[in-house]
Order: sequence, then structure tokens, then C-alpha cells
Amino acid sequence: MKIPKIFKPSFLFQKDKESVHYKNLKNGEKIDIKGKEYVKVKLKFVDSCDHDSAKIIDNLETENKFLNEQNQKLVAKLELCNSDLLLLKQLNYNLTDSYKREATNIRNANITNKTYKNRITRLETRGENHKKHIHDLIYENENLKIKLDKQEQRIKELTKHNLPQVQNQELTKKLESLNNKVSLLEQLNYNLANNVNIGAIRSVNRDNTIIKYKKEITRLNKLTKTYKDQSKLLEKQNNILKIKLAKQEYKARELENKVQPTVGI
Repeated sequence: MKIPKIFKPSFLFQKDKESVHYKNLKNGEKIDIKGKEYVKVKLKFVDSCDHDSAKIIDNLETENKFLNEQNQKLVAKLELCNSDLLLLKQLNYNLTDSYKREATNIRNANITNKTYKNRITRLETRGENHKKHIHDLIYENENLKIKLDKQEQRIKELTKHNLPQVQNQELTKKLESLNNKVSLLEQLNYNLANNVNIGAIRSVNRDNTIIKYKKEITRLNKLTKTYKDQSKLLEKQNNILKIKLAKQEYKARELENKVQPTVGI
């Protein structure tokens, strides 16, 4: 029986555009056959005696789709978590490696610090020894200075009085005088020797006088040599003391230069 057009809206079901079935038809896979679009649908067999089976199946499909979407989201989150886990593992490895390097650096720094402390202790001990040695050298240097001052004072006194020089000059004058007398006596003896009329006694006296003067000349020569030797000895001793003093001063300067880096540390 043909239903009148006027009654169709009242009796026919309207399309529910919000239903899952409609959305599947609208958004589902389509094929084009001879210019017309056809929707591919899956046939489902339901119990025709159960009026709620279609609704239950629709709800199950909706829930299944929702669960699939949630599963995909969880899979995506799992991939992100796995990526983060890999990054955390790499970070943990880097931190562990950095900690090991830092621990090694700390151990090396402690060893280096201990080495420097031992070196500083040795340098301080060496510095104390140098200071003691310098103190001893200063004391010895002062003693040498005192000896040198005494020697220089003695030389000054000898130079002031000019005894060796004066005595040498006096001895030289005496020698010249005696030499002149000896020459005169020898000449006189020569002249008298040619004169046979002069007595033998006078000749003997002249000879004795000449011998006496010669002995005096010999004595004065020895005395002059003694004064010269004493003067040379004093000058030599003075030079030795000056050399010792110069060596002590040089050694003291060297030790002071060695001690200066120790004081800086």
C-alpha cells in the first residue's frame, strides 16, 4: 500500500546524523562506481529477536574505537617515555662518567696538594738551614772583619810611624857612609901599602878597621832584609784576609739569593 506523502514525516524515521552508524557511513571508506559514490560497509549478523542487540553492538563499537584511540595515545606516550628513558639513561651515564672524572681529578688534586705540601716543608727546612748557615757565615764574617780591622790597624800604625821605611832609609844612609869609608880606607891602604916607610902596626889597624866596617855592613844588610821580609809578610797576611773576607761575602750573597725563592713560597 502506498503511503500518502502527507503522512510520511509522521510515520517514517528521520536520519540521526549524530549516530555512529551515520558517521561511519559519512566518513567511511568510499568507492566510485560509474560516477557514483558507494560506501563500503560491513555486514553484521544480529539476533533479530533481540531488539537491543543493534544498540549494544553500536555501543561496543564506539567503546572499541575509543579504546583504540586511547591505546594509540598510550602507545605514543610510551614511545615518548621510552625516548625520555633513553635520554635519562644517557644523562645518568654522562653524570656517572663525569663523577668518575671528577673523583679522579679530586684524587689527583689531593696527591698534587700533598706533593706541594711536602715540597714546601722541604723548602722551609732548607730555608731554615740556609738561614742558620747564613747566620754562621755572618758570625764568621764578623770575626774576619775584626781580624782584618786589627791587621789594617797594625798596618796603619806601622805606616803611620813608618818604622820600616825610616829604618831602611837610615840603614841605607849608614851603608852608604860605611861604603864610602871602606872605599877611602881601601884607597888609603893602597896608598900606604906603596909607602914602605909606614909601620906595620898602622897597616894592621887599618885592616882591622876595614874588617869592622865590613861586618857592620853585613849586619845592616841582614837587618834591612829582615825588615823587608816582615813588611812583605804583613802585606801577604793582609791580602789573605782580604781574599777570605771577599769569599765569605760572596758565599753569603749566594745563600741570600737561594733563600729568597723559599721565602716567596
